[in-house]
Amino acid sequence: MNAVTAHDTSGRDFLAGGGEMGEHIRALDWSGTPLGTPETWSVSLRMMVSLLLANRFPMLLWWGPQYIQIYNDAYRPVLGSKHPQYLGRPVRECWSEIFDVIGPLIDKPFHGGPSTWMEDIELEVNRHGYLEESHFTPTVRCLMRARRTVSAGCSPRCTRLPSRSSRSGASRF
Repeated sequence: MNAVTAHDTSGRDFLAGGGEMGEHIRALDWSGTPLGTPETWSVSLRMMVSLLLANRFPMLLWWGPQYIQIYNDAYRPVLGSKHPQYLGRPVRECWSEIFDVIGPLIDKPFHGGPSTWMEDIELEVNRHGYLEESHFTPTVRCLMRARRTVSAGCSPRCTRLPSRSSRSGASRF
């Protein structure tokens, strides 16, 4: 049996591997989220989560009209102490302090517009219990539109800079 023909009767074979985030995704009680249990997820969502988990680049998927967050191991440092409690939660809850900026970036492709991208935007994010100046280069694009269901995804290139007073160079996340 190879990976293409193997089938897990639990309906979660697409979640195999994936490092720590694969474990978190498998362990989360998804029945309490708008997505429901992984066994009921669409083929498209399963495919995107499988791709995300296999990728070593920081990747984040916002799925459905509430932009439910699913992310990979490489994206965890972006969240800081917000990981893992915001897995499976709406982006508005996780990033409430910057949703006025990122909300429109997500909404535009979600509602049929072109992909969005901003280079080196400065945001004050609360990732460790306090606001910190961070610089991000996010790109958000629509991944698919089918039966009036649209998905938005983000592959961020993120750099966190120390505060202006102590800046001696950029550091990764």
